[in-house]
Amino acid sequence: MLLILASQYDEAARALARCWSSYDAALLSPDSLCREGWRYDDARPEGSRAVVDGTPLRAEELRGVLVRLPSVPQDELVQLRPEERAYVAVEMTAFLLAWLSHLPCPVLNRPTAQCLAGPGWRPEQWLHAAARAGLPTVPLRRGTGELGSVPAPTDDATPLACVTVVGRRCLGATTPTLARHARCLADAAGVELLSVQFVGPPRAPRVAGASLWPELDAPLSEALLERLEVRS
Repeated sequence: MLLILASQYDEAARALARCWSSYDAALLSPDSLCREGWRYDDARPEGSRAVVDGTPLRAEELRGVLVRLPSVPQDELVQLRPEERAYVAVEMTAFLLAWLSHLPCPVLNRPTAQCLAGPGWRPEQWLHAAARAGLPTVPLRRGTGELGSVPAPTDDATPLACVTVVGRRCLGATTPTLARHARCLADAAGVELLSVQFVGPPRAPRVAGASLWPELDAPLSEALLERLEVRS
């Protein structure tokens, strides 16, 4: 089975689950964690159990997991008493971090201590990682107003491209340089799924930002399925 771990309000994830229905895919939302039967043993991770649509599944029965959830949101745990939701959400997030980290199947992306879908970096951290990897970047200005962190004005700030990395593939890359830069940042972040935004002229693109939540369009859906199915 293929799992898509996402909010119950994530309509794009629901559409993807329907699109992948012939591949035995299902949406796994936070409220599913409240069902009896989940199990994780750090000493025997192969004995882990998940409960999907009321059906218990062994770890080896999962072919791949797509993660679209940074943490378990307490407002989706409506079956619990309000005063218990914050605590339970934190405990569920910790459980998923351990469970996802030790699954034998492909997981896009593997969790970190900050986020269930990879490094939960702020805009400054993405640009810092890109710069440390030797990639040209745009300056970023931190403000205290409603806009928060925004790219500082530059002469070449015209949007150039958005490249999505899926494993070693790059979707939307219009030049070899864009593909190389996008894969370099994904490698620096230790992720297999990443959307990277570039600005500037095609001959000298600069990294303007990155996201762990790329838009789930048809080409990305096909690339994700190919990656999960091939690796499994």
